[in-house]
Amino acid sequence: MMDEYIDSLETAGVVMNEESWREWIKKEIKDALEQDENTKIPDVDEVIKQLWKDGYVTDRFEDEAKEMIEHLPWDTIVVHMDDNIREKINFEKAPCTNEEFLIEYMAKHYIKFDGDMFEI
Repeated sequence: MMDEYIDSLETAGVVMNEESWREWIKKEIKDALEQDENTKIPDVDEVIKQLWKDGYVTDRFEDEAKEMIEHLPWDTIVVHMDDNIREKINFEKAPCTNEEFLIEYMAKHYIKFDGDMFEI
């Protein structure tokens, strides 16, 4: 069922922040339940996690990334990154700004480490 929601989101083609996605998903779940009370309900957090994996939600980390870059040297930030995540983003996204890189890193870190935020 989660895949159906993701497909619907792709079809919508709208970029929204995490809270907007959450509200949209809740509405879709409510509508599905009204049509069939036996509908299996997907976990909203799992849908959001999948959206991050698919690149639909990254703005959640913008403020944190900006603050971290403002207060810490880039080398210090990089040293604390997971090597596998960092290498993957470097391969997929470079060249990009440090801020774009860190936002992407924070989203992937959050997914890999099951909801743990990247902190130094």
